[in-house]
Amino acid sequence: MPKVLVIGATGNLGGALCSALLRSGHTVYGLARNAAKAKTLSTQEVLPILGSVQDSQAYLSLISSAPIDVVVDASGAADGSNQLLSDLKSAGQARLETAKKNNLPLNSFQKLGFIYTSGMWVHGNSLEQVSDLDPVSAGGPPISKLPAATIVGWRPQLEHDVLASTDVLDVGVLRPSLMYGKTSSVWAMLLAPILEAVQKKENSVEVLFDPGCMQPLAHVEDVAEAYVKMVEKVHVFAQSGVSPVFDLQTSWENMGVVLNAFARSVGFNGEIKPQDPFKTENVFAQAMSTSVKGDSRRARQLLGWDPKRLEGFAAKMEVYGGAFKAGMS
Repeated sequence: MPKVLVIGATGNLGGALCSALLRSGHTVYGLARNAAKAKTLSTQEVLPILGSVQDSQAYLSLISSAPIDVVVDASGAADGSNQLLSDLKSAGQARLETAKKNNLPLNSFQKLGFIYTSGMWVHGNSLEQVSDLDPVSAGGPPISKLPAATIVGWRPQLEHDVLASTDVLDVGVLRPSLMYGKTSSVWAMLLAPILEAVQKKENSVEVLFDPGCMQPLAHVEDVAEAYVKMVEKVHVFAQSGVSPVFDLQTSWENMGVVLNAFARSVGFNGEIKPQDPFKTENVFAQAMSTSVKGDSRRARQLLGWDPKRLEGFAAKMEVYGGAFKAGMS
């Protein structure tokens, strides 16, 4: 089984991914910024590596010594992503040079694998159908239907840079939709005001969102299973000529319906008053109101992704909303 290094292992997606990889029998290493996070990873049977993307010596040494088969960037962060790619290209180049020095046949040599986490917001804000085969803009004249959501405007270029690194890396790009489940803090901006209104016994609450927004959604554990499939197939895709870019969604849900379902689940019977995020400079709120009508059939057909939570977020809000509320306590 491949040895996998997860960047962002202590995050919501990274934690779910580590658990899924362990269930599949992989040896999993996780990058941890401090001793407390390293201890948390150890209790979860993840081998911790103290360091950060900015202080990369620790994980670069591991990639060489373990050796690591696949690196997964599950952080989704802007800071350090370009540095990580640069470091991994150097590590991949060193591995290639070692193989040449030892006269290993290139057709039997396995490159370092790298899976980058982007997201479906790179498609921009539209109710038109999009596909993971549609090009996204990366500087210069737009080549996609719409520009990416402002908060992730840097991702298309990084996607292109990752996909252009196949001379030294076997690569994949996964684009999760907006994830729910467990204690995901990404929903706090929308759901926390409703909880506060319940506590204060208010009859109305203002929330920064577009009630007409249709977001692609997926449960974090279903998304993690797609990553496991990609870890196991990234080297295969490198030899196939198939595009290794996959959108990941299981439902397409109206955000007004989601918020009202959460309100009912926590006992709020008042009025939710939408405030237009596009009249503010809050780029995160704008992203949370970005409509994307995606299609994950390629992920199901080519990755073999088999998500289980197909009913969606709003339909089981007593479960998912309860988990969010408990996490906010």
